[in-house]
Amino acid sequence: MSWQERYSETGKFRNAKFYAESSSVSGGRRNQVHEFPLQDKPFVEDLGRKAKTFNPTLYVIGPDYMDDRDALIEALDGFGPGTLIHPWYGSMRVSVLDYQVSESTARGGMATFNVTFSESGTEAKPSTSVDTVNAVSLTAEQAMAQAETDFLKDFSLDNLPDFSISQLTDYATNLVPELQTALDAVQTVQDLKSTALSKISSFKQTISSLIRLPAKFAAEFIGFTGSFTALLSNPFDALSVYKSIFKLGSESHSPVLYSQVSSKAVAPRQAIARLVAETAVINAALASTVVEYESRDQALSVRDELIELIDEIVLTASDEQYQLLSDLQAVVNQDLSIRGAQLPELRTHRSATVLPSLVLAHRIYYNNDLEADIISRNAIAHPGFVQATELEVLNG
Repeated sequence: MSWQERYSETGKFRNAKFYAESSSVSGGRRNQVHEFPLQDKPFVEDLGRKAKTFNPTLYVIGPDYMDDRDALIEALDGFGPGTLIHPWYGSMRVSVLDYQVSESTARGGMATFNVTFSESGTEAKPSTSVDTVNAVSLTAEQAMAQAETDFLKDFSLDNLPDFSISQLTDYATNLVPELQTALDAVQTVQDLKSTALSKISSFKQTISSLIRLPAKFAAEFIGFTGSFTALLSNPFDALSVYKSIFKLGSESHSPVLYSQVSSKAVAPRQAIARLVAETAVINAALASTVVEYESRDQALSVRDELIELIDEIVLTASDEQYQLLSDLQAVVNQDLSIRGAQLPELRTHRSATVLPSLVLAHRIYYNNDLEADIISRNAIAHPGFVQATELEVLNG
């Protein structure tokens, strides 16, 4: 691109567009001159580069120039540093030091800005942060141990007739096809899915003996369901499976489902249901820590869903588990809120005409780095002809 073509391009500060008329840049070194007695030559200590300052003359022009003028003033008045996309110097992070706006009747339909920008870096000082992922992991580990403890306390086959034990065995066995269906519904590497399905099948074959060994039953169930996050190639698939497992446990609390169960078998059946639901939501919380979220909206959506799932079971939990699940809810909220705040938001964009996706990406972001994201996010069938419709894009 020739210098004449670059001079005619528009620039942008934050979301306000402008044209550049002229510009100057000042810089240098932060040198400290040390002069000593009886020495003719000084010692110059170089303390680093000075902050560059930019003094561009910008203008907005056109029949509706006042709207563009007000938008640029609002951008210049904004708090903190912002991204300046200058047609001559490219993209840089700057802070506004001062500016002047000039308008005259002799140059009607135009406003001129004399702005002083300083390049802006990051604050160079020690900072502290909370390891929110570790906080979720530690709290989930405690809640999982308490779920197992509560199950062993509530599950008992003492004085149960054989037909009631058989009913409990059938109930636990009937959970397995639902687990297999949940796994079949996700898209993942077939070998990994086969390994997970094999673990479920192995559990099913031993249920009749495990039901009489509560400690081993709980350990086996917690063990193989906890492995799904590692076995499924996409953590979002693991989240989906755990939500399905949670539904199995929460639905089992319905009194309608006990119509065919002897009264003595109700308590141990509820213990199994609580174990299923609690381990599912705890594993879902753990899976949420390894997901790489694409946007703030996605992270906050998972956060809200997990908080809602915990709300469904926390009131039926033991006193000890109530506190741990409440703590888990709090750290999940903190983790996904903090990580989500660092991600771009989603917004809606509508172009005025049919455009190729490459041109559309450049118009939105001033580069084509996120062209593939626009195509996949909106399921665009023909990237060469993106229709003039509302599109979901990252607010990059």
